[in-house]
Amino acid sequence: MSTTEPESEKITESTTPPQTESETEPAEPPSEPEKSYAGAEDARAVADKVLEYINSFRTSPAVKLPGLTSYAEYRSRQLIGNFAHDTNDERAAATTLQYGEYVDPSVYGGSGEPYYRANANEAIAKAGYAGTVDEVAYKLATLVKNSAEHWCYIGSAEYGYIAVGVTYESGMWYCDIAVAAENTDNL
Repeated sequence: MSTTEPESEKITESTTPPQTESETEPAEPPSEPEKSYAGAEDARAVADKVLEYINSFRTSPAVKLPGLTSYAEYRSRQLIGNFAHDTNDERAAATTLQYGEYVDPSVYGGSGEPYYRANANEAIAKAGYAGTVDEVAYKLATLVKNSAEHWCYIGSAEYGYIAVGVTYESGMWYCDIAVAAENTDNL
C-alpha cells in the first residue's frame, strides 16, 4: 500500500490569493439615479398628464381644445390669489383672452361692460404634492376623480371637450380642469 497519492489526485495550491466577492464589486454601492421632482418648469407636462389620466378615467375620452387650454392655464394662475369658483375671475380670464361667447348686457336690456364667458364647467384643485411629473399628475387627477361633486361633470360623456391648466407656486400645485358640452373654440 502506497502512502503517496498519484499525481492526478494531488491538490495544488496557488500562490495567488483567491479573489473574494468584495474585491470584484465596486467599493461603493451603485448610486440610484436621483428622483426628478416636478416643479414650475414642468407645469405644462403635469397638465398634459392630468388630461391623460382624466381621459383614462372617463368612459369616453374628451377632446382637448387649444383655446380652452389657454383659458384653463389662465384660470390656474388666478387660483394662486383666489382659490375659488369666482364668476368675476372666470369672466376676467375669458375677456382677457377674448375666449368663448361674447356677451353684451345692453342687448338684453342690462347695463355693464361687455364680457366673454367660456361656457365651461370647471373643477379646481390645490395640493402640495411632491413627486415626478407623472406622480403629481396622477394625484391631481385622482383628487378630482374622487370628488363626487366634480366628477359628475368632469367624467360625464355630456362634456366632450376638455382642457387642463396647471401652475406651481410656493410648493403648491394649482389645477383648473375645464369641460364644455360644445366646442367653445368655435364660438
